[in-house]
Amino acid sequence: TRGTRTEAKNANGRFKSFESRIEDLKKFKQRNGHLNISREEDQSLFDFCTNIRYGRRNPDKGMTVTDERIKALDEIGFSWATASTRGTR
Repeated sequence: TRGTRTEAKNANGRFKSFESRIEDLKKFKQRNGHLNISREEDQSLFDFCTNIRYGRRNPDKGMTVTDERIKALDEIGFSWATASTRGTR
């Protein structure tokens, strides 16, 4: 179904769940102190962030971004603006 999986695969070769990606973001933030993930830092999480932002801006395309997903991302401090729209990384 559209929007129910993310691009990264887990150790079993299955696509990671949204909840698993939230945990990945939390771990990244704990290690790095931010969620402004660059492609060089983590290609998989960078792609996830790009896709979730695109899905929110384009509800009829891309990843499904429900109110629950928005809330979960907001709660961990996810920035909906990209580095280019913020003017900095």
